[in-house]
Amino acid sequence: MDRKTELLLDTVTTIFLIIALLMLIVNNPDGPFWLFGAAILFLLLSILRNFIWPISLASTWGLWFIIAQSLLGFAMNIGDNSFVSQIFLFVLLGETSFSRSARFSIGFALACVLAFGLGRWIHEDFPPFSAISYVVPRSLEYLAIALLGHFAKRMLDQKQQLTAANERLHQAALELEENILLRERTRVSREIHDTVGHTLTTALIGLRAGIHTLQHDQQAAAKMLGMVENHLQKGLAEARQTVHLFSERHTFWQFIPSLEALLTETCMQTGVIIHADISPDLPPLGPRLEMILYRALQEGLTNGIRHGQSRCFRLSITIENGHVVFLLTDDGIGVKGPITFGFGLTSMRERVVEAGGILKVENAPDHGVQLHITIPLPASNEVT
Repeated sequence: MDRKTELLLDTVTTIFLIIALLMLIVNNPDGPFWLFGAAILFLLLSILRNFIWPISLASTWGLWFIIAQSLLGFAMNIGDNSFVSQIFLFVLLGETSFSRSARFSIGFALACVLAFGLGRWIHEDFPPFSAISYVVPRSLEYLAIALLGHFAKRMLDQKQQLTAANERLHQAALELEENILLRERTRVSREIHDTVGHTLTTALIGLRAGIHTLQHDQQAAAKMLGMVENHLQKGLAEARQTVHLFSERHTFWQFIPSLEALLTETCMQTGVIIHADISPDLPPLGPRLEMILYRALQEGLTNGIRHGQSRCFRLSITIENGHVVFLLTDDGIGVKGPITFGFGLTSMRERVVEAGGILKVENAPDHGVQLHITIPLPASNEVT
C-alpha cells in the first residue's frame, strides 16, 4: 500500500476514534476518571504509531501496540455503561486484520470477544452467565470485522498488482514500439548502404579513372564513362525499388511480428494466457488498418487485465466476405449493466468508424467481455 493511501486510512481511523471518545464521555457523564484516561491513551497510541512514529502492526513493535491497546480496550469495557468502548476494540481489530494474516486476525477477534465479555462480567459485578449471554451473538460482530478487514486488504493488494501489471504492460508496449522503430531504422540504413552507397562509391571510382584515361585515350575513356552511366542508372533503379518497397508499408513495423511481440510481452509481463488465431492468408491491410487493430489489441488487453481481472484471452483475426474481423474475448468478471466507453474505447470507436467499420463491446456468452471489430478491406491503391 502506498503512503498516501495509508495516511488517508489513518486519518479516517483517527477521526473515528475521536468521535468514539466524545460518545464515551457523553454516555458516561458520571464515569470514573480512569475510563476517559484509558480512551485518551488509546487514541494517543494510535496517533503515535500512525503519524509520529509510523509503525506497521505486522511488525514486532506493532504487536506490542496491539497488546497495549487491547488492554486499554479491556479496561474501558470494565468501566463503560454504554457499550461505546466496543468501538475502540472494533477499530483496533479492523486495523490488525488489515495488516496481519487471517489466522492471527481470527485469533485476535476471539481475544477481543473474551476481553469484551470479561469486561462486561466485571462491570456488572460478576453476575451468572445467563445475565451476560448477549456476548455470544455479539462475537459474530468481531469475527465479521476480522474477515472484512482481511478481505479488504486482499482486494487492495490485488488492485495494486493489477495497476502494476497494467503499468508494466504500457511500458512494454512503448519499449516494443521503440525497438521496432530502431530495427526499421537499421534496415533502412542497410538498404541505403547496399544500394545508394555502393552505387555512388563505384561510380566515383569509375569517374576518376575515366578522367585520368581521358588524357591518354579518349575512346577508352568514353567507354569507361558509358559504363559508369549504366552503373548509375542501375543503381538509381535499385534505389527507386527500395523506396517503393518502403512506401508500400508507410509504417515503421511489420504487422504480424508486431502483434506476436505484443502478445509475448504481455504474457511475460503479466502472466496471462493468450490463445491467438491469426489467419495465415491475411492480405496487406495498409498502415491505417494495421494501426487500428494493433491499438485495439493493446486497449483490449489492458482493459481486460486492469478492469476485468482477466487471466486468459482468445484472439482471432480473420478475413470474411471482404472484411477483416477482429475478435478478442477474455475470461474476466464482465460488466454489469450497460458498458460505459472511456477515453480508450471512445478513441478506438472513432478510428474504426473513420475506416468504415463497426465496433462492438459486449459481455461474452459465458463470462468476460468480447471486443468485436469488423472493417472492410482497403482498396489496393490505398494499401500501397
